[in-house]
Amino acid sequence: MENENFSTKVSQFADLAENYQADIPYSPGQVLMFGGSQEVTIAAPDTTKVAGVVSTNPAHLMNGQLTGSNVVAVALQGRVPCRIIGTIGKGDLVTSSNVPGVATRLDPKDWVPGCVIGKSLEEITGFEITGFDGGIFTLGKPVTVSISSSGSTSSTGLNSSESSPGV
Repeated sequence: MENENFSTKVSQFADLAENYQADIPYSPGQVLMFGGSQEVTIAAPDTTKVAGVVSTNPAHLMNGQLTGSNVVAVALQGRVPCRIIGTIGKGDLVTSSNVPGVATRLDPKDWVPGCVIGKSLEEITGFEITGFDGGIFTLGKPVTVSISSSGSTSSTGLNSSESSPGV
């Protein structure tokens, strides 16, 4: 182990994020999708165009030199707080809800490619309004979500012979 050089960065939520141009400013924990007048916009219900979750403090940030009026760091991998509505258990798949920018539990029978944000690392029950920020209500509870290969079959535990997750 002589002459080894390494470094460790400690972070509460260790995520890999990338800067994107957004159509308007977004808050940490909001779910975004590809689209809108720029590269990303607020996630619509049942979208298969999930980009990721707005990061709070990425451990690694790609495209860091991007400039513009609404540059947003979108978590692509790792742990990140995410706004959630409804009952969710540890390990449940997370997808966009009927509230733009807020996530919910994905029923495995409703899975389609591109809809998965990640997996919940926490449990919550029921709908919550958790705060009032800048003149708007904050919907959902911030729950840590593990994001891996946003929208890919690896997020759902599928293998190449399966067409949808088992129940």
